[in-house]
Amino acid sequence: MDATLPARRNLDRVTARVSGGLRLTSAVWCGLGSVLAFGPPARRDAVGVAVTLFLLWSAGYCVVAWRGALGRAWLLGDAAVVAALCLAQPWLVAADRLPEGVGWVTPVTTVTIVALQLCAPAAVAVPVAAALAVAHLAGAAQLVGWAPLPGLAFTLVLQIVLTALMTTLLRRAASSADKAMARASHGTAKAEAARRLLRDGREFHRTIHDTALATLTMVGSGSVGGDTTVLRGQCVKDLAEVRKLGGAGMVGRAPVDVVAALRGAADDLAASRFAVELSAPGTLVVPGDVADALVRSTRQALVNARQHARTDRAVVTVAAGDAVSVRIVDRGAGFDTRHSPGDRLGVRYSIHDRMSDAGGRATIRSVAGAGTEVELRWPA
Repeated sequence: MDATLPARRNLDRVTARVSGGLRLTSAVWCGLGSVLAFGPPARRDAVGVAVTLFLLWSAGYCVVAWRGALGRAWLLGDAAVVAALCLAQPWLVAADRLPEGVGWVTPVTTVTIVALQLCAPAAVAVPVAAALAVAHLAGAAQLVGWAPLPGLAFTLVLQIVLTALMTTLLRRAASSADKAMARASHGTAKAEAARRLLRDGREFHRTIHDTALATLTMVGSGSVGGDTTVLRGQCVKDLAEVRKLGGAGMVGRAPVDVVAALRGAADDLAASRFAVELSAPGTLVVPGDVADALVRSTRQALVNARQHARTDRAVVTVAAGDAVSVRIVDRGAGFDTRHSPGDRLGVRYSIHDRMSDAGGRATIRSVAGAGTEVELRWPA
């Protein structure tokens, strides 16, 4: 990718790493699933060889993806490997563990459909993803016939279409950001415009992490299953956020009631069965960009609690004095902040850096086994 296109280059690097992580994670879990769900007519020798080779391939794929060297040969090779697994289902999957055509090979297929479209042009990725779906259905039909497969076919087609739409919008947004940065680099923007452009570029990547990539990961992991209602609702919200990235800049400083905005975020989490107890004054008006940073950082802290803390609730407390304070507390698993991975974008970029850009700060206190407390303050 051309060095003069930093947004697109960074997008490609992030999506390649997401693709590698999805591939390796799905290979490990599906390998375990092949053992736990083993039964006739699957053959132990065939399952053992297939899973071992697939784990080795996935490890290599993950390393190459992390280095940013995923070329067309690796992507098409990965699709060919997964297609072979799909067609070999009569020897790998137990017939009585294949309701509606869904077995341990199915998550591998869905991950590949997502990963391929994240990293390859749509003209290549969409036809290959469709061929993978056909291969999976053909392999499953050899075990259970075609009658129970329409639901699975619909889900696979929906995943292909949604992923193609998401990746197209992401690339267009990156192109818009690159064009804006190119105009600024020619000296047409003043120092303040350049500063805001850099800030908007960071917000671009944070928003992609918080919305589209999180949803694509959910689709690729197979956690949606046959019920697409939640997925459709989430995609509508994500698409609305992604479309904003190609618009005329980020949030302005017009006053906003941050308490009302936090209530909306809490309601969104409640829809996914995560309870948020909000304690706040009736209203609290702050500049729009500050409210945006507080709400988005709070939402990310709550999403982290839902995904990583093994808890279904959290408490959010809002206070105002010499500074606005938002505290997010959960009593989940917690973690050792001294050993938090440096590439945890949801903590560093989506909380710490976002609050810093708004003139505030974030403090995270956590103990493994004793929960986590995130405090957001503005001004710092």
